[in-house]
Amino acid sequence: MARPLTDDEPLPGAFDPRNRDRDDLYGALARLRHHGGIVHSPQLQAWCVTEHDDIAAILRNDEDFSARDHKPRSLTDLPPDITQMLSTWSGESASLGEMDPPEHTRVRSVINAGFTPRAKGPALHPRP
Repeated sequence: MARPLTDDEPLPGAFDPRNRDRDDLYGALARLRHHGGIVHSPQLQAWCVTEHDDIAAILRNDEDFSARDHKPRSLTDLPPDITQMLSTWSGESASLGEMDPPEHTRVRSVINAGFTPRAKGPALHPRP
């Protein structure tokens, strides 16, 4: 597993796939991998992990990297009242993206059943 950069190491530049790095995303990701593969992006307010083995390890480790209580952020600046409302809003139940195994696995298997060719078949054919 790649090691994250420490506070005393220079950052390879802020990773910003929505703005500065949008036109050369592959180059930006290569630069991040060259500098350790795990960096914090202030623009995204998130950690960026670029190595396949690291990503796979994180996805398998729901104890340390839980999806529970994950609150996605807007891609654009929102008015303060909307930002406040979204920061406190919580649905009645968790979305699939906020679930960890085994709950995620159970719910996903139910949802996936609706996306099989057999289940979609009648919806894809016009009625006589």
